[in-house]
Amino acid sequence: MSRGNHNDTKYFRFFDSGDLQSVEHLEKIAEVCRRLLSTKFWMPTREYGIVKDWLAQGYVRPKNLVIRLSAHMIDGPLPVKLARELGVLVSGVHTHGFKPKARICEANTRDNMCGPCRACWDQRVPAISYPYH
Repeated sequence: MSRGNHNDTKYFRFFDSGDLQSVEHLEKIAEVCRRLLSTKFWMPTREYGIVKDWLAQGYVRPKNLVIRLSAHMIDGPLPVKLARELGVLVSGVHTHGFKPKARICEANTRDNMCGPCRACWDQRVPAISYPYH
């Protein structure tokens, strides 16, 4: 569940820690999303190759699933070019004083809770960066 309202079944984040294991794993996640169309899902991943292979095999991202390719390093470059090629979005982590080229998550101002913000689930937000803590 998101760290917003814990009773909110309309929003779900895959992977609080951990990541995709295979193309088959990603397709199982996509199938869950297809079966729960009233819920919005988002998934950060550093497994760019799995996402690329999944799409190359003809699988289609459900409209209610936002996939964000995560930068590999804190303050590192966001994988924007690859994300655009794949039709997905990006995320990263930044340290205090670093100026990311992304929307900055404000959960740290709300006891690390999403609260009313749903930017991570929003296809119109191409890049999000989370303050390192």
